[in-house]
Amino acid sequence: MKLDSALEKVAPADPFVTLTSGRKIHLREPTAGELRGVKLLDVLQLDTAAHAVVIERISELSTLEFYGLKTADTMALMSKVAGFFAQDPASPPA
Repeated sequence: MKLDSALEKVAPADPFVTLTSGRKIHLREPTAGELRGVKLLDVLQLDTAAHAVVIERISELSTLEFYGLKTADTMALMSKVAGFFAQDPASPPA
C-alpha cells in the first residue's frame, strides 16, 4: 500500500458546525500531532477540557471562546469532534 493512498481520507459531509448565534465553525479532522498530550478516551467521553485543547488546534476558536459558548453549542462541537473517531460503516475493517 502506498503511503499517499493510506493517508487519503474522505472529508466529512459537512465540516462546519453552526452555532446558535448563526456563526459557522469549520472543524478539520485532527492529525496525530494535534492530538498530542490529549487522552483519546477523554475525547470520546466528551470531556470538556480535552475538547477545549483539540478544538483550539483544529478550528479558529480559542480555548476562551470555547469555554464561553452556550451548552448546546459546546455539545454540537464536541459531538462533531468525537464523530471523527467513528468508523465509516461502509469502509471495510482494518
